[in-house]
Amino acid sequence: MGKEINLAYLYADILNLHGDRGNVLAFEKIAKEMGIELKTTRIDSPNEKIDFDKFDIILLSPGELKVMDTIVETFNNQRDEFEKYVNENKYMFVIGTTGAILAKNIKFEDGREKEGLNVFDMKATERKWIYGDDLTFNANIDGKDMEIISCQINSIDMTFNSDEITPFGSVNYGLGNDKNHKEGARKNNLIYTNALGPVFIKNPWLTKEILLDIANKKDIEIKNIDLDFSIEEASKETIKDFISKKEPVQ
Repeated sequence: MGKEINLAYLYADILNLHGDRGNVLAFEKIAKEMGIELKTTRIDSPNEKIDFDKFDIILLSPGELKVMDTIVETFNNQRDEFEKYVNENKYMFVIGTTGAILAKNIKFEDGREKEGLNVFDMKATERKWIYGDDLTFNANIDGKDMEIISCQINSIDMTFNSDEITPFGSVNYGLGNDKNHKEGARKNNLIYTNALGPVFIKNPWLTKEILLDIANKKDIEIKNIDLDFSIEEASKETIKDFISKKEPVQ
């Protein structure tokens, strides 16, 4: 261990919405093209202890709200290791509805409220109606600004209770967290995002920058950084042209 990048893919059996397994495949593909050894570990059971020291990237895909209690409990059982991971500036992406685990409170449509991990002073509120639309925003990875093309299917609104929360990005088109049009939230490289797609397939420049950042920090040799994203770039421009001709759903 040390000269490879280690990715943890958590709870695929319960965080199983929107085909986000594709994000794992995106990291594996881009790492291979860059000549970087990437090892993926699938952790299926929330009862299995996470070796936070081992991993450089942790992915949590979207799941139904009913399973969030289980995940919150799992992370609370390893709270010190989890916080150490975040403070060491390692990457963790919490995508879609699963972002509710990072909130202070989760409010369900039936009026019930549950505590989240309280990483961010924000409230996750279950929506009566599902929201779906394209989502584009600007974000920054390791000092590099980039435009992200995605979509979102939201069953929650995420409301910031504090202006001190740093969004992951600034929305160009779509909803983002709520009608304030902030996209996601971040603490160091712990990132909550609404972006689906899967986002790392549709935006390989994002995937590349994350791998590049980790490789540089771990002094891993990169054999190729000149990757061809012409197909994805053309797709991005086509999507932006389509978006320019419609109004966002509110």
